[in-house]
Amino acid sequence: MTLEIYNSANLLEKSEISAFMEKISMVLKKKGNILLLPPDISRFSSGAGMLSKMLYKSEAGNRIKKIIPATGTHSPMTRQEKRTMFGDIPDTLFAVHDWKKDLCHAGTIPEDFIREKTGICGYTIPVWLNNEVLSSEYSSIVSIGQVVPHEVAGMANHNKNIIIGTGGSEIINLSHYLSAVYGMENIMGRSENPVRDLFDYSENNFLPDREIFYILTVCGRGSETPEGGIDGPEGRRSPVKGRGYGIKGIFAGYGKECYLKACKASEMENIFNLGKKPAKIVVSLDNNIKSMWIGNKAIYRSRLAAADGGELLIVAPQVSMFGEDKTLDSMIRKYGYTGKEAITKAVEANNDLKENLSAAAHLIHGSSEGRFKITWCPGKIGKEEVLKAGYDYTAPENLPDEYNPSNLAEGFNNVKGEEIYYISNPGQGLWRG
Repeated sequence: MTLEIYNSANLLEKSEISAFMEKISMVLKKKGNILLLPPDISRFSSGAGMLSKMLYKSEAGNRIKKIIPATGTHSPMTRQEKRTMFGDIPDTLFAVHDWKKDLCHAGTIPEDFIREKTGICGYTIPVWLNNEVLSSEYSSIVSIGQVVPHEVAGMANHNKNIIIGTGGSEIINLSHYLSAVYGMENIMGRSENPVRDLFDYSENNFLPDREIFYILTVCGRGSETPEGGIDGPEGRRSPVKGRGYGIKGIFAGYGKECYLKACKASEMENIFNLGKKPAKIVVSLDNNIKSMWIGNKAIYRSRLAAADGGELLIVAPQVSMFGEDKTLDSMIRKYGYTGKEAITKAVEANNDLKENLSAAAHLIHGSSEGRFKITWCPGKIGKEEVLKAGYDYTAPENLPDEYNPSNLAEGFNNVKGEEIYYISNPGQGLWRG
């Protein structure tokens, strides 16, 4: 059974969301101790922070004994980021997920299953999960997050939030690499796919005694609705210029039904078919994205819309690093975004890359495979570093006014006779030409 609320025409009012979360509270307050797994600050636009606050202040709030942001390989949240996203929830409730430590071995996905689902041979996947996820201290796990097209999982969230968000290096590395080798274009925007099969296998076989309750948001555009929009970390009402942006649907429950229903809504809200492939795409990133590791969603989500021989310009003056940790950063600097063929050969020839397959997957995903030019405009990574990584470079101070995001409207723009397609928040959709 799925609890659901969805308005295809407009954003949900905050009062509607609050009333819906009270229904969820009535279900969860009857349970024992709760482990809450929300996303991190890079998924601020999911609305998960607001839902976490509402749940904490509900009748079920005293059941929440620990909160672990499902960071996966992302950097741990700072105190300020937690305050920005989760408000006045006590800092003492939060714990950090370390994807290299504090793990338990849950089981291993066998080679024959991987071969059957992906057609790729020679791999098994040990699944390690955060100790708290496997702890008998909690009678329920509550996983909150947004369903939206995703380059690895097809559609983000549901059990990915647990298996990857609180997982160990092997499942993170191998699932990402298998998705890259299988082909991002064959996975993005699809609710059922080989990588999702790996996550389902892990949940069904390694977490059968864990009671997992999912709260899944679907976000999109509506009219400018003051109570329904999501404030950004800098106080901006909406990442989509000129229109309200926020939660349009919430789908909650146990099992997979809530995920599949959320996927259908997300297909309506978050997949944009342009009807043609623009020669110039300009993408800007929210200020809470500090790394190319996360910021390259600008490439993943727009590559199906990019014209052969065209250009993708990524404007992100706040970006200051390649990877989210020193190891991943060094892998990017060493091998660069050189495409699938070069990176798969590098994996076979180099142990450091073979031991960091999520980095290899990222390098494959972040290449246009020579189809179109990618120009990065970061404020805190130097020109030589960007060029060495395989991208073109423009300094923020040299960005032409016609490409400045503040001068562009969402979608197609005609600027001095040139057609430009502008995307303000690439993490919130999938664009196809």
